[in-house]
Amino acid sequence: MSENNNQVSDQVAIEKEKQKTKRYLIFIGAFVLVAVFGIYLVLNKAGAGGSGSIDLDFSKGKISLQLEKPIIEQTKQPTAEYKTNSGGVAFTTGKIDGNIIRDLEKDNNQISVNSFTGENYINTELGFLLTILNPDAWSVSYNPQGKLDPFYPVNTIITNDAVQSHFNVNIDNLAPGEDFQTTIMVQLQELVDNGIITQLPAISYDENSETIFLSYYNESTQGATYQKIVRDGNQYYVATANFNDVLTPPARINDLIEMVASFTLISY
Repeated sequence: MSENNNQVSDQVAIEKEKQKTKRYLIFIGAFVLVAVFGIYLVLNKAGAGGSGSIDLDFSKGKISLQLEKPIIEQTKQPTAEYKTNSGGVAFTTGKIDGNIIRDLEKDNNQISVNSFTGENYINTELGFLLTILNPDAWSVSYNPQGKLDPFYPVNTIITNDAVQSHFNVNIDNLAPGEDFQTTIMVQLQELVDNGIITQLPAISYDENSETIFLSYYNESTQGATYQKIVRDGNQYYVATANFNDVLTPPARINDLIEMVASFTLISY
């Protein structure tokens, strides 16, 4: 009986170590260049949809939503500020009203996980959207495997140039009783321990929306990494932007930071 108990304990320990390793790889996988994955991804350029407008009723009156412009900006989502050496970054907190997205779909607008809608990317399957300031400069891919395995990004948005600066979205689950903030801090400490970053980054945390925003110098990409981590029940989303300080053009850096800052869950 003792031998059987030891075997069970060993199996539990092995499984815990596997989960710890996988979570560490989520952070690594979120910012290692896409080519390293060796995953076949069909890149789709921005679709032609998103030209027109619809009227939406809010408690303070009716507004006209222009689909070719950032939805997040027009709906005036609440924000918090992350301070950097070069200035502050305003990042969204909370969720956007799902009725807004439903109204867009009812109006026969082209919303797809494989394309942009004007200056927006809307993933209705996973419930989030974000701003794409210059959609012609970017391509988007959707990988359903990421819904089952958190190592793989569910979305990658990558520049249409040789530099291939990119933005990823990964999703993982919290175990019952697992603390969200502690989980993230443990993963960041492992990045320090493995030489990916040299020190723990400064973090902004919005308690009401359980949103974490941070940035750090990434030794792997030789540039900055920006991350937004949002809890939603027993799972959390990790939105990550990576660029090279020398090779990535300033306009694309601005695009990437805006993608992370504007990443917002949809409340259905």
